[in-house]
Amino acid sequence: MCKCNIELNYIHAKLYEAIVKGDCDTIKTLLQKHPVNEAITIWEDCVRFPLTWPQRFSVRPIHLAATYRRQKSLLCLLEFGADPDVRDMKGRTALHLIIEHWPNITTNWTEPKTKFEKAMASMQSQTEACLQVMCKYSNQVNAEVHCDNRQTPLHLAVRYGAFSAISILAHNGAKVNAMDRYGMTPLHMAAGILSKEMTEILISHGADVNCTVPRTGNTCLSLAVCTASTKGGKTLCADIDCIQLLLVNGANVNAQDKEGRAAIHEACFGGREEIVDLLLKFEANVNSLTKFGESPIFWFLDRQTNLKYLSLFSKLLSLSYPLKLTNNIGVLPSGLRHPEFQQQKDFLIQLSQAVTPLKDICRISIRRMYGEKYKYCLKQVLPLTIYEFVYNYQDFSPHLKGLLQLKQQQRFCSSE
Repeated sequence: MCKCNIELNYIHAKLYEAIVKGDCDTIKTLLQKHPVNEAITIWEDCVRFPLTWPQRFSVRPIHLAATYRRQKSLLCLLEFGADPDVRDMKGRTALHLIIEHWPNITTNWTEPKTKFEKAMASMQSQTEACLQVMCKYSNQVNAEVHCDNRQTPLHLAVRYGAFSAISILAHNGAKVNAMDRYGMTPLHMAAGILSKEMTEILISHGADVNCTVPRTGNTCLSLAVCTASTKGGKTLCADIDCIQLLLVNGANVNAQDKEGRAAIHEACFGGREEIVDLLLKFEANVNSLTKFGESPIFWFLDRQTNLKYLSLFSKLLSLSYPLKLTNNIGVLPSGLRHPEFQQQKDFLIQLSQAVTPLKDICRISIRRMYGEKYKYCLKQVLPLTIYEFVYNYQDFSPHLKGLLQLKQQQRFCSSE
């Protein structure tokens, strides 16, 4: 026996089924007995429902149609006067719910062939059509979710990987640079997960590549570099195309956050040479200092495992002038403070205290002045030997490799 009123429960159950099936005739008949904006209550023994829902749940018809992405049901309900901007208990509108339940399809087929591909393509098309309907009927394409970091539909599109939703929302007046509760724009979110596709489409719709998070001062570039430079990013060889896309579209490579950190600091700490090279190509300042006086090479040396990346180590030594190993209070990076790296520490301290030859000062000064941008112009006017001297790195690798081998020999001897 059903726990709720039999007649009312029957109407609710039938309305539920009709909405899920897209049966407009039945919906119209039932709405003559049930207010379109009044929630329907479903019990476990009245109808089957998703396992994630409790034994009894109440939901407004328009939210149900949005959750199941039923275009016909949505149109039918809206024609009967359903409020497109009414919110559920979590502060979400039907438009929010469509995006939250966006089909997670990682491949776009130019021409679906298999049954699975056709089914997925049909689901994608149906969901896009539902979003178009809600954008047409709703006046709140920029409405924030009340209970979820105050994210807009465009934030949710990035969060749930709804790639095609971004253009639909942008064409219907979505504010591409809107910030959530934490000051993150959709582009911050896309760059933070290294999504080249979403980054590209957001930029094409006017997203500000140099917008900063107010609390931290992070830019889209710094977030992308940080993600790609993590241990996971290195292990999985995370794609850096998103970083290049930001730089090509005018991201300020030397922008510093509230602590004075630039993207080059994060890249050096991560130890991924390809990211450092990319930033250097776009004129990253390898001698910039944080508010605590920490240089990029300081951040590189702060992680012990970085000392084995001899090529990048040598490159940073060659470009760092003056070589600043300590922060403002004279503290060395933690990697050098470990007893195992005493030889490297002694070598670097000696190098930082040595008088830099005039030719090296000239070489570094010319590189700073002309950078990577004009290197090929200089190649046309400078003698080849001078050009190679300016744009080749001083090779510290043999000495650093010798120190590393010495450390390994000492470790082997001590173990015996």
